[in-house]
Amino acid sequence: MRVLIQPLDLLFVRDGKPFSMGEDVTAQSVFPPPPSTFYGALRSAYFGTNPNEFTPRQLNTDDDPTVSLTVRGVHVYDVEKKHFIFPIPLDLVIKEDDSERQAYELQMKERNFSSNYPFRTILAPPDEQNMYRSAEGKYINEKELKKYLQGLRNNEHIRYLPPEEGADEQPIAKTEMKIGIAIDRRTRTAEESKLYRMGMKRLHPAYRFFVDFDGLDGLKDSGLLRLGGEGRTAFYSKTEIEPPTFAWPDYHPNSSSSPSRQLFKLYFAAPTYFANGWLPSWIDPETMSGEYQGIKLDLVTAAVGKYMALGGFDMKERYPKPMRRFVGAGSVYYFAVSSEHIEEVTTIFHDQCICDEPQWTKPTYAQQGFGLCYVGKVAANETDETSVV
Repeated sequence: MRVLIQPLDLLFVRDGKPFSMGEDVTAQSVFPPPPSTFYGALRSAYFGTNPNEFTPRQLNTDDDPTVSLTVRGVHVYDVEKKHFIFPIPLDLVIKEDDSERQAYELQMKERNFSSNYPFRTILAPPDEQNMYRSAEGKYINEKELKKYLQGLRNNEHIRYLPPEEGADEQPIAKTEMKIGIAIDRRTRTAEESKLYRMGMKRLHPAYRFFVDFDGLDGLKDSGLLRLGGEGRTAFYSKTEIEPPTFAWPDYHPNSSSSPSRQLFKLYFAAPTYFANGWLPSWIDPETMSGEYQGIKLDLVTAAVGKYMALGGFDMKERYPKPMRRFVGAGSVYYFAVSSEHIEEVTTIFHDQCICDEPQWTKPTYAQQGFGLCYVGKVAANETDETSVV
C-alpha cells in the first residue's frame, strides 16, 4: 500500500540534542522526519481505528496485528510537478559564490600526504580555481538523481533545490519558532525559569510525504494520524503513485590496466545505522575489506555527513528507546568489487534497506525503512582503478 501524508499543522520531530526547559532552552526539529516516525504513525493509526486489538503485552510479538508492517521507502513528493525529492549526495559540493544552484562531483585522487585518514584515496574538489563548500542540507529532484546514479562526466553539474529561508523559490519546509513556558500542574500557573523555544517545520503546500509499505492489512484508505511530537495531526490517503525507480547503472569493462576490479558507489536516500559508527560492521576497520551476502568488497573512500541521534519511545515497555547515532541521509560509500560480481552487487544493494541490526531491536531498522540505498556508477574518467584498490 502507498499513501500520501499531508501535515495539517506545524511538524515537530526533535533531534537528539539535550533539551531541558530553563537550561537548554531551544529544541530543533529534524527534516525530513526519519522513517521510524512514519512507521510509528502508521501503527498508531491502525490501532486508533482498531482499538480492541491494542494489547501492550502483545506488541512486537507474533500476536501483534502490526508485526508484519514493513516500510519500503519514505520520500518527499511534489504533487504539482509530480516528482520525488531526495537528499543531495554528499560527494557533491557547491561553489562558494554559487548563485545558480549547481553542484559538482568530488573527484577521486590518490592521497599524497600523511594522515590518520583510513583510505589511500581522497575525494577532492573538481578544480583548484574555485572554492567549494559542502552541499549537505540541500535536495535534488528525481531527474537529477537519475543522472547522478548513471555517472557524471566532464565536470557535469547537478542542479539542486533551494532549501534555505529567503530563497526566491519557496523552500520545501521552513522553520517557525514556537515560544512557550512550562505550567505547574498543581497551581496551573507558569513555572519560573522554564521558558523554551521550539523550531518547528511547516511543509510547503506543494509537497507531501510518500510512504510505501506493506503488511498492515486493515488500515483504512484514508484518515487522520498523529505525526511527530506534540501529537500534531496529518491526513493520509491511499495513492496509486508508483514509488521511484532507478535503472541499474550500465557497467562496461574497465578501460584501466586492472579490468578485474570494478568501482561502484552506494547512495543512502535514508538514514542508516552501523554498529561501528560510520563504518558498516561487515567492513574490517584495519583492512577496509569485507564481505556482504557472499560478495567480497573493498571500501575505497566515503563521503559521510553529520550523524543523526535518534531514539524514540517503546510503547510496550513504556520507556524511551536508547539513543543511537545514525549515518545521515545523502551519505555515499565507494566500493571496489570483482568485475564478475558487479551484476550481483546491483541485485543485493540496489533499492534495498542496508543497515546493521542490534540483537535487541524489534522491529528491525530495515523493517522501519532505514538504510534505503541505490547503486551508482563511478565514471570511468575519474580515476584509474589500479590506484585505489
